[in-house]
Amino acid sequence: MATGNRFIGSAFSLAFVAGDAGVRGDISALPVASIAPDARVESGTIYIIKSLESGAYVTTYCLERISDRSTLVVDVTSRGRAAARVVVGTAVTATALSTGILLAAGSEALAFVPNALGRVLSESQAG
Repeated sequence: MATGNRFIGSAFSLAFVAGDAGVRGDISALPVASIAPDARVESGTIYIIKSLESGAYVTTYCLERISDRSTLVVDVTSRGRAAARVVVGTAVTATALSTGILLAAGSEALAFVPNALGRVLSESQAG
């Protein structure tokens, strides 16, 4: 198995493999992000981190889309995890899944932005 982080997806599951930690978990283990309800994030979009602010429970990223320089503010809950190791100027890509959008910087998953289906599944697993 190669070192580093990789994303493995199939028609039945999506798992995040943390090569550095040697831990395999499902996507529900990723920090959940929230964006403005009218914000539109499309798969394959590339953003640059313009600023970030880390708090005790939330990290706020201000992302700028490369194609048109529009901005997107993403609030990521830490859920007891350390904030991702990224800095201003890092490229972030958006990848569409059936349950939402995965935001990743290189091979490190930053957050998961659930859509309506993702929220329903998340609530059913929690309860």
